[in-house]
Amino acid sequence: MKVCNLLSASAWQRGILTSMISSQQTETGKYPGAYVFPPVKGLENRRPVTGLDFASLYPNLIIIYNLSPDKIILSQEHAISVEQSDKKLHKIEFLFNNNP
Repeated sequence: MKVCNLLSASAWQRGILTSMISSQQTETGKYPGAYVFPPVKGLENRRPVTGLDFASLYPNLIIIYNLSPDKIILSQEHAISVEQSDKKLHKIEFLFNNNP
């Protein structure tokens, strides 16, 4: 099962449109900043391996939404005053067991 499919399905249920188009890259056999060991044949049958690229995901979210501990607004009054000063706020909700 692909993690991308699960993430896309979850996004679709929340009304978020995602794209599964991958960028076209030519394979050179070299990867910047890492040594890639040759695969052990048959290992994937005993222990399925899934690779996730969070290295570029989180920095982009931090930059786009200006996320940092000093930017968190915890009180409703402070949020209202910031909105009245024409600054854009991004509401972040954490779901736990499908409850906000």
